Amino acid sequence: MKTIIIGGSHGGIQTALTLKKVKPKDTVIVYERNDFISFIASGINLYLKGAVKKLADAQLFKEKEVAKAGVDLKKRHEITAVDFAEKRVEVKNLATNQVSWESYDSLVLAMGSTQKSVELSEESDGDFVKTYKSFAESQTLLAEIEAAESITIVGTGYIGVELACTFCQIGKGHKINLIESGSSILNRYYEEKLVASVETVFKENNVKLLLNDTVFSVAPLANGKKLVKTTKTELESDLIIYAINGRPNTGLLEGQMITLPDHTIKVNEYMETSVPDVYAVGDLVAYPVTNVRGRMYTPLVNETVRTANVAAMKIAGMPVKYQANQRTTFTKVCGRYLGSIGMTVKQADFEGRDYKTFLYETKDGNGELLQLFLVFDEVSYVVLGAQVTGSENLNGVIDYLSLVINRQVTVEELVTMDCAFHPEINLPYHFINEAALRCMQKQLRRR
Repeated sequence: MKTIIIGGSHGGIQTALTLKKVKPKDTVIVYERNDFISFIASGINLYLKGAVKKLADAQLFKEKEVAKAGVDLKKRHEITAVDFAEKRVEVKNLATNQVSWESYDSLVLAMGSTQKSVELSEESDGDFVKTYKSFAESQTLLAEIEAAESITIVGTGYIGVELACTFCQIGKGHKINLIESGSSILNRYYEEKLVASVETVFKENNVKLLLNDTVFSVAPLANGKKLVKTTKTELESDLIIYAINGRPNTGLLEGQMITLPDHTIKVNEYMETSVPDVYAVGDLVAYPVTNVRGRMYTPLVNETVRTANVAAMKIAGMPVKYQANQRTTFTKVCGRYLGSIGMTVKQADFEGRDYKTFLYETKDGNGELLQLFLVFDEVSYVVLGAQVTGSENLNGVIDYLSLVINRQVTVEELVTMDCAFHPEINLPYHFINEAALRCMQKQLRRR
C-alpha cells in the first residue's frame, strides 16, 4: 500500500509516523513545499523567552525522527494538481522545476492553515503586516522585532496574548498596542473576571489595550511607520502583527470535494472526505464538540494529532472513530496558568441552552488567586463548561475537567468525585470538589 500525504504540518507528519508504526511495510511519502516541517506556531515566543536556543528548535517533530521511521519526506516539493479519478497527484520539484505525476492508494490532505485577516483587503494590509505561523514568517518577524520600537498586535486570542506577554517578559522596552474587537482579551475562551489579572499585568507594563475596537485599514507612512486606523482611533506603529486564527488551506481542492461554509473539508468520524480513499486532517477540518450542535473550527495541535491518528488507523485497516472534543485549551501568560474547557457563557447563549454559572475563588499553593468558573445545565446540573486560572500548573486539572464534560458529569457528582491525596502535597478534599459543594449550597439556598 502507498500513502501520499500533502503537507509536512503537524497533522501530516503525525499521520505518517502513526501509519509506519502500525504498517511498517507500507510506503508513506510526505510532500512539503517548504524547507521546514512541523513548526510550532508559537515558536517565536519560545525563542524570545529562551525556552529554545534556536528558532529552528521549535519543532513538534524532527526530521531525524521522520527518517528513522521510514517515512519518505520530500521537502521543496509542491502538489500542483490532484486527479482523484486516476488516484494521482502532480508534483513539482521546486529546486529543479521538474513536474511529474505520482500515484497513490490513499491520499491524506494535511496542508494546514494560514493566518489571514478577513477584515482587511489585500490592497489595505499589504506585505507590511506580518504573521508568524510558519518558520519563514517567524524568521522575518524576528529581525523586524529587533528594529522596532512600537508594535501593534491585532487580535487577543491565545497567540496574540502570548506574544504580548512575551514582549513584557523580555523587557526590551517596546511600546505595545493590543487591539481586540471584544470587551476583554481571550473572550472566546474566558469570562472577563478570569482574565482581569492578565489585563492588569499588561497595563502595568504599558501595554495599551484597545478593547471593543476593530482595525479597518493599515497603510505605510513616509517616515517608515505604519498608520493603523480603527473604528475608534488612529495610531502609528513600526510593526503590525496579525495574531489571528488561521484559515484552512483548501484552495488546491476548490470545487473537487464537499466543503463547509467555513471553507473546511467535510469529513466523517474516520476523517474520510467525500472522495474515496482521500482523508483530511488537522486545520483543514471542523470538529464535533460535546454539547454543541454541528461542528466547530478549532485549529489546535492536540486536535490535529488526534485526527491524524484516526486517519492513519483507518488507512491501516484498524479503524477508530474520532470522539467529540471539549475544545480543551491551555496557556501560561504573565505568570498565570489558564485553561478553558467546553462551553463559555457566550457559547451557551448561542446554543440556546438554559444554564447557570458559578465562580469559586480561593488561594492556591503559592498563596495566589485560584479561580474555577462552571457553566452547567439549569435542570440536570450537567457540567457544560469550565474555566480555571491560577499561579500553579493546572494541566492535570484541565484534563480532569475535560473528561468531566465529555462524560456528562453533574455538579452533584463532582462534589464526591475521587481525587488523589498525599499529606505532604495537597488537601484530602480537592478544590474542584469544594467548588462543586459551594455551588450546590448556593443552588439549595435559591430553592
